[in-house]
Amino acid sequence: MSSASKTYETIAAQRPPGLFGRPVRAIQRNKLACVVSAFLAVLFVTMIGFFCIMFWQLLAMMLDKDVYELNQSLGIKDRAPFFGGVATAVFLSSFNWYLSMIIIPVAIIVISQVTGRLPHRGISSFAPYFWQTGITGAVLVGGTCFMTLVIVQAFNSLPGISTANAIFTAAGALLMGSLIGLAAGLGVGVIHYLIVRPKAQLELAGLKTADVFE
Repeated sequence: MSSASKTYETIAAQRPPGLFGRPVRAIQRNKLACVVSAFLAVLFVTMIGFFCIMFWQLLAMMLDKDVYELNQSLGIKDRAPFFGGVATAVFLSSFNWYLSMIIIPVAIIVISQVTGRLPHRGISSFAPYFWQTGITGAVLVGGTCFMTLVIVQAFNSLPGISTANAIFTAAGALLMGSLIGLAAGLGVGVIHYLIVRPKAQLELAGLKTADVFE
């Protein structure tokens, strides 16, 4: 490839950005990947929440205890508000699929505007897809669990619930929800990358651009 071809290829790759600041690059299967990722994100969050519940129950059975006795032996009762928030986040996640008609369209929009922009920007390495999708999942699930508990506690402000307990409960929900969302998002990021295969597409687009100006 001549030096002139490389120069024209660089100029073509730096075309002015399109809508929402997205560079105009034709990427195949990106919309499909966003839709599939949204479905899998909801499914993964539900599965992780369900497996957390099943693991805790199996652990109690293996130790010949029920869940209440296991919690007592681990001293969870002494930090009940925080672990109450953790348990709430797990239960909310396990029922995530039942709200899929609302969550999936929101997830499609978010993923398309976050992970879906990466190939159009010419990003072909695996790490940005992996971590950006994971962080997005952590923010969405953790934020949803946190806001749900804050709203519930605001409308059910019982005299026996102190402000400190309410804060610890919300913090537990935020932490556990973020961990669940992170785990689900990392898995979704891997699948999104495998569907789009941006490195191969961008390399092919670069060769075609070079052929045009050669």
